[in-house]
Amino acid sequence: MSELRWGGAGPVVGVLLAAFLLALSAAEVEAQSESRVQVTRQLGSEEELDVRIRYGAGHMALRPASSGTLYRMTLRYDEARVAPLERFSNGQLLVGTERASRRGLFRGVDSEGELDLALNRRIPMDLSLELGAVRADLELGGLRLRTLNLATGASDAVVRVSEANPEEMDLVHFRLGASSLETVNLGRLNARELRLDVGAGRVRLDLGGLGREETRIQARLGAGDLQILVPEGVAIRLTRSAILSQINAPELEHQNGAYYSTDWDYATQRVRIEVESAFGNVTISRSPGEGFLSPAP
Repeated sequence: MSELRWGGAGPVVGVLLAAFLLALSAAEVEAQSESRVQVTRQLGSEEELDVRIRYGAGHMALRPASSGTLYRMTLRYDEARVAPLERFSNGQLLVGTERASRRGLFRGVDSEGELDLALNRRIPMDLSLELGAVRADLELGGLRLRTLNLATGASDAVVRVSEANPEEMDLVHFRLGASSLETVNLGRLNARELRLDVGAGRVRLDLGGLGREETRIQARLGAGDLQILVPEGVAIRLTRSAILSQINAPELEHQNGAYYSTDWDYATQRVRIEVESAFGNVTISRSPGEGFLSPAP
């Protein structure tokens, strides 16, 4: 008669049981550590606003607030990994998340949260965003922006400008790591200069809604794809410094060290584009129309 020998089954069952209990504990910790906070401040005597947003991981939405609200922040976050950030003093606002002092026992990476921020549309403001691994939808239409700075690590961001900016902007600066960025009607920001620094990624700049007589764009691209869409009727001048990159601008003609659209001499609106590219692909073309958002790749 043969014998049934359990041998090493005991340790194996023990390991499986421990793993199962560990998974249950991790799920319980995750459920218990998720928190939500909402902060609203009504408009007072403020005449200007300096807004700084720091957000590490998750979903983010930014939009104009109602006229009586200075700002409103709604944040869902994992308190085992991050802490809410909301400080306001003398017209300076800092919101988002910061690393918590304690760490979750069973979490290897930051969980994805949600940040929803609404800003007053009546007060002139400077806006600065530092985003990590974030999927961001930024509606800037109607805000009175004087400057805009957006720095991302590994984010996917869409910037929409549904209404013209009533302020004259000196500078819009995008600094991207390994990110994707798409803009819709960026010309409505009324910016004198746009700077773009891209490490690697995919960028699509739709300049629809341009109202200034002249706009300057400086773009530095390490690797990836950059597409700049210029509205019909706006003349283009392109200068380039490229190593192993490819620049596609079929409508432009080479003259005296630069590339020009045929209407450069008589156009009432002009865009000057300066491109430095190492390994990326750059395309300069005409916009298909205001409000166009390209399909997801």
